[in-house]
Amino acid sequence: RAAPAGAASFWPGDVIDGRAENWYAIRMISRYGGRREKVWPQTREGAQARRSGGGPAPALAGRPDGERSRACAHPEGRGKKAFWAREIGGSGMEHLDARLGTIAAMVPRCRAVADIGCDHGLLVAALLEGGRCDYGIAADINPMPLEKARQELTRRGLLAQSECRLTNGLCGITPVGVDVVVIAGMGGELIADILSRWDYTENPAITYLLQPMTRPVHLRQWLYTHRFTLQEERCCRANGKLYTVLQAQYTGCATEETPAALYFGALDLKNDPLAGKYREQVLGRLRRRITGLVEAKPGPERDAELAEATKLLLALR
Repeated sequence: RAAPAGAASFWPGDVIDGRAENWYAIRMISRYGGRREKVWPQTREGAQARRSGGGPAPALAGRPDGERSRACAHPEGRGKKAFWAREIGGSGMEHLDARLGTIAAMVPRCRAVADIGCDHGLLVAALLEGGRCDYGIAADINPMPLEKARQELTRRGLLAQSECRLTNGLCGITPVGVDVVVIAGMGGELIADILSRWDYTENPAITYLLQPMTRPVHLRQWLYTHRFTLQEERCCRANGKLYTVLQAQYTGCATEETPAALYFGALDLKNDPLAGKYREQVLGRLRRRITGLVEAKPGPERDAELAEATKLLLALR
């Protein structure tokens, strides 16, 4: 897998000092639990230098000129730990929790980003401070969180590079100049409904970052039906629960709606430890459903549901 231009070769799933990591993290900058956590080298070259005892300092080995570190949240969300992350851009990510930090890490460099359901505007502010976008649109259907977002952007001196819009979903957003749309913190059905009501959804120039809190299968199915392609999908842990972040783009290409495609999407089940836990979580829920059906009163409807659930479990294992 080739690294993007100007970036070091440290990817999620790389084995660093015998440990597979799934985030771009090299050093923790906050104390947690009264002890300093382990320092991970930034690149494969740094890991080799560390193991061999020679070469430059692990945190600097292989670091391209002009690249600056920024802070982001640990994707497993343990105490909102702040890490130095190997990303091109400035700071600002230390204000994000694990869920928003994962979304921010997946946002490509863009001209303008629209955050639908912006809440306090933390994501837009972090993306602007991190140099991920030139302009940010914080949108929400409710005036109160939108006013909080305005205050946050003003406090951080970012109001000139952003705007706050009171709008129902994407209805008040025009696609001119907007190349990234974030819809996070909602149910999968609501996210699909927001996308379906926008006249410009099927625009191949727009990258969508979607984070469903519930019904991710429904959202994936909607995307496949409308010929979107999942470019990437990552897991994060927030408040003790596992969630996925989908990076989708309209390509006009059909995707076969297999059980694995619907339930696991583009997750890297082999190399991402959190994705593996997410898979076990999905299978566990399905097993509990089957157990409940087995113990239920027999009948045609129950038998049909049991046969369907068993068939699905066998397909996903």
